[in-house]
Amino acid sequence: MQTMRRIGVQINGKLVGSCDSISKVSSPLFKDILDPWFDIEGFVPVEPSLNKNQHIVLKWLKYPLNDIPNRFSKNYFAYVTCLFLGQAPDKVLKAYQELSPEQQLEVLAAFADLEMKEVAE
Repeated sequence: MQTMRRIGVQINGKLVGSCDSISKVSSPLFKDILDPWFDIEGFVPVEPSLNKNQHIVLKWLKYPLNDIPNRFSKNYFAYVTCLFLGQAPDKVLKAYQELSPEQQLEVLAAFADLEMKEVAE
């Protein structure tokens, strides 16, 4: 059985994912007003590469829920609540505070992806 090679997909020189196939598509009806576009089949986004501070926060997010101080419920919103209320360990709070809003979303998205994969198993 032959394995199909995936194609890297870049936007503005940055790798954003991979796909099975890419084809250039155009419409003869709109050739004067629309440029051709690309049809991408089987796109899989690349996982964002996290920086040191994001890894510190992600590692803490993966820590067992039972070890979070002052938690009120056994759900993953408790983690985020602890971050916002300053109840996480100092190292985690410092790392989180140094993240830009975009980096905060990236680390929370990475955590969500990990949890979704775990739930699916």
